[in-house]
Amino acid sequence: MRARRGVRFHDETVEEAYASRQSFGAPDWEVEGWVGSYLEIASGSLDVISNTVRRLARHEPVALAEYLRAHPESLDHVTVS
Repeated sequence: MRARRGVRFHDETVEEAYASRQSFGAPDWEVEGWVGSYLEIASGSLDVISNTVRRLARHEPVALAEYLRAHPESLDHVTVS
C-alpha cells in the first residue's frame, strides 16, 4: 500500500509567479508564457469544454482525479515540501 502524501498549495501573486519561473533560467518569452497561461486559467477564459479529446483520441476524456486513481505512479516524481 502506498503511503499518502500531502500536497501544499500556495496561491502565488503574479510577482511570485514570475520570480519562481525565472529561477529556472528559462528565457523571458517562456516565463511570460507560463505566467500568462496561469492568468488565463485564473480568469476562467480557458474553462471551455470541447470535443477535441473525443475527436482526436477517439475516446472520452478522463478527469484528472480519475486518471490519478488509475495511475498513482504518475505522481511518483512529485516532492512535498
